[in-house]
Amino acid sequence: MERATIDGGPRPHSSRRAAGLVPPRAAAPERATRPAPSPASLLLHVALCGLLACAPAQDEPGPSAGPSTASSQGPALPTAHSAPATPTTSATSATPAEAPLRGNTPDREPVAAPAVDAAVPPATPSLPQLSFELPGGAPAPTEETRPIGEPTAPAPARPAPATRPARAVVDVRAQSMEVRRGETLLARFPVSTAARGIGNVEASYRTPLGRHRVCEKFGAGAPLGTVFRSREDTGVIAPILTAPVDVEEDLILTRILWLEGLEPGVNRGPGIDSRERYIYIHGTNEEGLIGTPASHGCVRMRNRDVVTLFDLLPVGAEVEIVRGG
Repeated sequence: MERATIDGGPRPHSSRRAAGLVPPRAAAPERATRPAPSPASLLLHVALCGLLACAPAQDEPGPSAGPSTASSQGPALPTAHSAPATPTTSATSATPAEAPLRGNTPDREPVAAPAVDAAVPPATPSLPQLSFELPGGAPAPTEETRPIGEPTAPAPARPAPATRPARAVVDVRAQSMEVRRGETLLARFPVSTAARGIGNVEASYRTPLGRHRVCEKFGAGAPLGTVFRSREDTGVIAPILTAPVDVEEDLILTRILWLEGLEPGVNRGPGIDSRERYIYIHGTNEEGLIGTPASHGCVRMRNRDVVTLFDLLPVGAEVEIVRGG
């Protein structure tokens, strides 16, 4: 038998296979071949690609889109009248393959929903800003300076304008008194000034001229005709004389308005001070002499009139005594 060689000679066992001593090698199975696509399938593929490229935008309803449930359409997209949805994943990491599909009707291909960027806040309408000043020049808080959610503090109420006190003017020549608040006449009363005339010297028993003020008041609530001594209520009610009779005793009745001079050298200062001279406006028991000079230096009034004056003039109100014209 011929010996098989390797280098350049017949391969081992080739003579034996030829002689039938080695069984023949099994034949390799044939590969399955893919049938060639038919022209009809190629046309269908091209038509589907064209429909996908020409599909309408997601917010435009298709011509035959029927009702579908929220589960089949995927998550709802934000609109102009709805609150923006907060996505659970970043928009930059989403891919077209991961985006939810919308629509599964037979005549419409699935369309990928656009991603919502959570970093872009929804647009809010701008409101006009109003500016004004509070009393004292302080600016009112605005939306820029006031924290969100903080309640707006009410503006402080404007203080009511101070009411001007009434003032009285005693006319010696006319023997009358007018009470005014500004230019408004509140009351007019007859009075009685000193029987000896006008003067400012102490112990002269004359009525001083010039500007005064009410420094103190006495007798609030006392009955008409109550007798006062040293500005104290004695509890005695004196008879009121309505006839023009001059009696010996000059009583101080019902109310007292004590006057203090405001003009140094005229009715204020040593020897001429109206307060030190005890110049009062008071009620009298000689009401029959009201309208004529009859006092000892004070300004007498009828008892009912002095009650009215007591309520009109507060402490500090001005009383001016003028010569008259």
